[in-house]
Amino acid sequence: MRKRIRLLTCIALMVIVSGCGKETSNLATINTSPDETQSIKITEDFKDNFNQIKIEGKEMRLPCSYNDFINIGFTDEIEESSEISKGKPIMESLQNDSGKLSVYVGYGGKEQQGYKKDSSVIAIFVSRESVGTLETRFYKGINFQSTEAEVSTVLDLIERTDDDSSLYALKMGQYNYLAVSFEKGEINDIMISNGDTFFK
Repeated sequence: MRKRIRLLTCIALMVIVSGCGKETSNLATINTSPDETQSIKITEDFKDNFNQIKIEGKEMRLPCSYNDFINIGFTDEIEESSEISKGKPIMESLQNDSGKLSVYVGYGGKEQQGYKKDSSVIAIFVSRESVGTLETRFYKGINFQSTEAEVSTVLDLIERTDDDSSLYALKMGQYNYLAVSFEKGEINDIMISNGDTFFK
């Protein structure tokens, strides 16, 4: 099977959820640590607004309430009263009639455990194969119709392979980043994470 770039960032969160019993994708890691990332594209505007998202017409900022997604018609297969351990987010698959996305839900309260319904979505992962007709927009309007030239003005090129796959990303901390992967000129995956505060 030929090599295919996936979101290099995704495994960063996979590491922290590995204890929760969820299967994870075979994704690579970003090769830069937070201290090594000194991109000129990390502007004050990016720092302030990279976590903006628009899903099904609703504008949100990560982290946001898990209930924000439930309130706009998304469902999952886990009970709302499910408990989440502090510092150990869980990955959930949310879907509606338009498509599906994966979210990472973290609990940041004072107790060691909290209910999922009282927790926050700290990261979102969307792939072309599952997004369907789901409306998704990220920082600077990035969406699945965005071209590689457009994305390259916002994010740094991290890796390109011989089979026409590439990854763009900006990373400001271990769990704070925006990343987009391309395959054959089309966006393959998009991931945004704003989770550093959940691990302090």
